[in-house]
Amino acid sequence: MFSCKSKILFSIVIPVYNSGKYLKRCIESIQKQKFQNFEIILIEDKSTDSSYKICNFFLKKFNNIKLIKHSKRKGVSVSRNDGIKAAVGEYIIFIDSDDYLLNKTLKEIAVFVLKNNDNKLIFLNYFYTKLGKKLIKSENTFKNKKKKNNYLTSFLNKKDTPIECWRFIYKRNFLIEKNLFFIKKINFGEDQEFITKVLCSVDNLTIYNKAFYCFEVGSSNLRNKVGFDPSISLFKVVNQMCKLIKKNNFSILQKKFIKRKIFKPLSELKPQIMCLDKKQINKLSKFIKKNNSNFKILNNIYPKNHIYFFIKKYGENKGLLMFKSFISNKIKFLIKKAKFKKIYVFSFNIYSQGIIETLNSSDSQIKGIFDNNERINIKKILKLKIISPEKFFKKHKNKIFEIFIIICNQQKKDVKKIYNQLKKFGFKKNQIDHVNFYNLEKKFLK
Repeated sequence: MFSCKSKILFSIVIPVYNSGKYLKRCIESIQKQKFQNFEIILIEDKSTDSSYKICNFFLKKFNNIKLIKHSKRKGVSVSRNDGIKAAVGEYIIFIDSDDYLLNKTLKEIAVFVLKNNDNKLIFLNYFYTKLGKKLIKSENTFKNKKKKNNYLTSFLNKKDTPIECWRFIYKRNFLIEKNLFFIKKINFGEDQEFITKVLCSVDNLTIYNKAFYCFEVGSSNLRNKVGFDPSISLFKVVNQMCKLIKKNNFSILQKKFIKRKIFKPLSELKPQIMCLDKKQINKLSKFIKKNNSNFKILNNIYPKNHIYFFIKKYGENKGLLMFKSFISNKIKFLIKKAKFKKIYVFSFNIYSQGIIETLNSSDSQIKGIFDNNERINIKKILKLKIISPEKFFKKHKNKIFEIFIIICNQQKKDVKKIYNQLKKFGFKKNQIDHVNFYNLEKKFLK
């Protein structure tokens, strides 16, 4: 299946599930590099499309490919873990099957890695985002281009620590020796716990300051999935992060970092819970009750009216129901205060879906979802069309004064861009609002 005479520098791990549309591009972007000292490990997770056929084609064509085929679907976490275990390269690179590497970049990063061979972890400061036909270079996470010995403090000071596993390159021996693997049986938020424990386990980090990776926006619907499965996955992530604080001899700084990172999955749980029925919430409450000794760490970390505040006060099941009611009522109040009949949400994501589920159960009906990404795989969600704002407002200029828009993006820079875009269309300040799920409780406690 695989042979290579020289020592392999990179093991490139690619989990594959129903990604036939993009997989060929992903693999070819690696094979076409001006550097060949690597292996590709494809983990085919029982796809129902052409993915396995594509994997098999490349397996026969190249001798630097390993193929692991699951007999049943095991999820992205198990797939990546299988890739780590099968790897023989000195370093591991993770690539999502719908993304790809930029041309002629692997050789440059190989030179950099070999120059910094004492480091167990390399952080990719830049990447490109593919939005439709546009390629957008990311803002740099660190302006200081030197090696980060005080890396944890630097990440702690950042409001949004990069949590995607493809933002880092890992020494394989470091992952194996520290037993750093992804949580099994979760398919949502798995990067968050993995990166948190990696950053708390490593003693140095090097920054790479050239773009290397291209992330395709909207090519995967998994990131936007709502319901019980992503909800239990996020609770498992929080549970594991609480365990990290309890069971490891981490420093005060490391524990502070983990506590800060727990905030993101907890924020992502808010729109998820808004989409659950009583039966699903009851099922979730049983998991929380079983692991309540871990969740107690959340006590006194977060503000009044946060999720664990309700669980502690009312018990697991009633607490989740009360929390859902609290968040839903605040969203409804926002719309009632706006006094507009035609309401739209901006951006298709888990947050907009939470708001839609809440408002469509009341008198305020959402009319549609605006999104700038025209390559989203689905055209309709929750019975609502996903609409291009450019096309819509060119056609309906005379209807702008009737519309109220809720911006559902959580990144400050994205919210600012959308706000400016809407102003150019002719929207007034009172026709736009932003729901910040990261700070939702504080906003409504004022």
